[in-house]
Amino acid sequence: YIRSQREEEIPLDAIRAGAKDQFDYSHHDYIDSQLTMIDIQEYIRKLRDENVQFDDISTRAKRKFDENYHDYIDGQLANIQTMIEIQEYIRSQREEEIPLDAIRAGAKDQFDYSHHDYID
Repeated sequence: YIRSQREEEIPLDAIRAGAKDQFDYSHHDYIDSQLTMIDIQEYIRKLRDENVQFDDISTRAKRKFDENYHDYIDGQLANIQTMIEIQEYIRSQREEEIPLDAIRAGAKDQFDYSHHDYID
């Protein structure tokens, strides 16, 4: 439901209201949690687009969102930071004209398994 509503670019508050109307009360906390995580991702993306530094993004996001989401914020920012490091690694290897297969192998050796799909 949430995904289909997001594809239609419906605002998060309207999605929240619609989901709570459509689904049983026992699922309302889950709905709030999922929509808050989407809101956090969009907020981080907006600040990144504005070239805000990671420390400032973390500070602003933690001020804006409930303490229960601070670990999620840290995780999102760590993931973004790792993706940037992977991009920089690949770029530096390409500048040295290293073959893509060797770059792929080197990146997979250097970065955690959870990032291997992103490397590919």
